[in-house]
Amino acid sequence: MSVLILFACIGYLLAVLWIDLIFDSLVLPHHDKETLPEEVLATMASFFKRLTHKPRLIFVVMITMFAIVILQIVQGTVPAWVGWASLILVTVPTGYATARVMPAARRLGARIDIPQKQSELARSLFAMHTFSFILMTLLGLIQLYAASGG
Repeated sequence: MSVLILFACIGYLLAVLWIDLIFDSLVLPHHDKETLPEEVLATMASFFKRLTHKPRLIFVVMITMFAIVILQIVQGTVPAWVGWASLILVTVPTGYATARVMPAARRLGARIDIPQKQSELARSLFAMHTFSFILMTLLGLIQLYAASGG
C-alpha cells in the first residue's frame, strides 16, 4: 500500500513540475535578451504568486515520500541500493525546493525586483525545475524497478 502512495506522490510532483516547466518555457524564445518581455514576466509572476501562496500540499507530499522511503529502508522491503538511492532522490529535491526553488518563485511572484533580476529568476526557475523533474523521474524509475521485482 505504501508503494502506491509513493507512486501517487511522485506522480503529483511530476505533474506540478510539468506545469511549472510549461510556464518556465516562456523564457526559451527570449534567450538572446538580457531582460524578458513584460508579458512573459507578468505571466510567470502571476502563476508563481498563486502557486507559492500556500505550498503546504507540496511539502506534505514531499514529507510523505521521505517517510515512505525511510520505512522501505528500515523494513527492508526494497533492495538496500534502491532504498538509499531513493532517499537521496527524495532528500535532494526536497532540500533544493525549500532552500532555492520556493524562495526564487516567491520572489518572482512578488515582483519586487527590477525587470533584469526578475528575468534572472525566471531563467533560473527553468533550470531548477528541470533538475527537480529529472530527479523525480529517476526516483519513479528506481521505485518502478523495485516494484516489478527487479
